[in-house]
Amino acid sequence: MLALQIIALPFVEIGNAILWWYGAGLRWMNRWLLEEFRYVEHREHLGQWIRNLFTPMYGDASWQGRLISIFMRLVVLVYRLVWTLVWSLLHSLMWLSYVLLPLVALFMMFKRLF
Repeated sequence: MLALQIIALPFVEIGNAILWWYGAGLRWMNRWLLEEFRYVEHREHLGQWIRNLFTPMYGDASWQGRLISIFMRLVVLVYRLVWTLVWSLLHSLMWLSYVLLPLVALFMMFKRLF
């Protein structure tokens, strides 16, 4: 009986690790990813930049001032949108690598054994 337990122990531990990884660990990663999305939205203030797009900068309400302010805010908005997209894609790739890492490890172990 003891020999069977010793032989089965690595398989049980791998099973427990996988259950934790895709259970509590994945819940933690999901919360982390949503928190990062909220953080980047809070940091970049995209909604505020869009709301203030047609507001004149520095109170200059002439047509030249409005044109310059719209142009400058569009440039900043495009930069912030691109940065938000890159940031979100990098974090999504980290989440995806977290999900796929155990599967790749198991695939490599079985490929090595058989």
